[in-house]
Amino acid sequence: MKFNITGLDSLEKQLKAVVEEAKKTIGKKATLEKLFPPEFMKKHTKYDSIVNFMNDFSPGIKTREDFNKINLEEFDEFIKNNTDFDDWDSFKTAAGTIFAKEKLEKRGFNLK
Repeated sequence: MKFNITGLDSLEKQLKAVVEEAKKTIGKKATLEKLFPPEFMKKHTKYDSIVNFMNDFSPGIKTREDFNKINLEEFDEFIKNNTDFDDWDSFKTAAGTIFAKEKLEKRGFNLK
C-alpha cells in the first residue's frame, strides 16, 4: 500500500523560517527588564520586577559591568531562596525561552 503525503515541502520551508527567526531573536541581547517582565517575576518569584529583585540582592548593581562582578554562588543561593529556580542558569533559561517564544509568536509563528 502506498501513501501520498503532500505539504512536506511547505512544512520544511516553515521550519527553516522558524529556525532562522529564532537565531535572529535569540542572538540579540535583551535588557533584564525585557527578559524578566513583571508577569514572569510575579509568577516565579516573590518580586514584582527584576529591578526590585536585583536591588534586594545587591543595591549597587547599576550596569552590566556591575552585574558581571557579582558572586555567582551568592546569587545562586539568593535565586534558590527567592524564586522557583535553583540557580541563575535555570532562572535565565526559563525567562529566555519564554522571551524567544513570545518574540516568534509575535512574528506569526505558531509554536503551541
